[in-house]
Amino acid sequence: MSVQNARVAQGRTAEILGYGECYVLKWFRPHIPRSFAEEEFRISQLVYQMGVSGPKPIELLEYEQRIGIVYERLAGRTMLSLIGSRPWNIRSEGKRLARLHAAIHAASIQELPQQHRVLAERIEQAPSLTHAEKKRVMDQLLSLPEGRQLCHGDFHPDNVMIDRKQEWVLDWMTGMSGNPAGDAARTIVLLEMGAVPEGTSRWLQSLLSYIRRQLVYHYKKSYVQLTGMQLKEIEDWMIPVAAARLVEGVPEVEKSQLTTYIRKQLHIMSI
Repeated sequence: MSVQNARVAQGRTAEILGYGECYVLKWFRPHIPRSFAEEEFRISQLVYQMGVSGPKPIELLEYEQRIGIVYERLAGRTMLSLIGSRPWNIRSEGKRLARLHAAIHAASIQELPQQHRVLAERIEQAPSLTHAEKKRVMDQLLSLPEGRQLCHGDFHPDNVMIDRKQEWVLDWMTGMSGNPAGDAARTIVLLEMGAVPEGTSRWLQSLLSYIRRQLVYHYKKSYVQLTGMQLKEIEDWMIPVAAARLVEGVPEVEKSQLTTYIRKQLHIMSI
């Protein structure tokens, strides 16, 4: 097999290239440490062996002094793409997102990074928060119950692939063992506070905002119905998860939104 030039997709940490007829290569960008790719490969193997529906990891590969992971090639489209082309299906896609997430959380695992530790490390490094604010966020995190359930760590519509008969969950780089409420809170933060690309018209911004609100509403409603979890259990994780998000190199407009949200919630807690 040889690397083809056809690019299937690309993101901040990697690009996806065709690799033969049956595989793709997740080719990490030069600044990404080898350890990140090795950890994703390890986690992806564990998750696949557990029976979670995702692309089968084949091998680690070095090519032109870059590290990559070979995965089986999947058919279908991402949920994000489907929502963009059929926004009238937002209710059913929100329910599907909740169902897939609840199924992930039904599995227990201990061989992955621990959620509390991962969030604590990120909160300590979070830019734009003062030392006092970080301490209050850490206190909130430490008050929350730990868990041993499988958590994705970055579950959103662009990490779900769908065809007519099957669904797959992609990108397990951030997989961890922890409390499902924290993982659900992460999804809500991503959906509610993700930045809109620069240059987007006001009309399109309004449309995207409406679609996001509807997706979050149906995701929350379905997730608590499926799991029996109280919505407050998820909301209690929102501040730590939002603070941890600040270290991820998000656009300045999103960083400002996250910081404003955290400070507002900390103020409400102090009243």
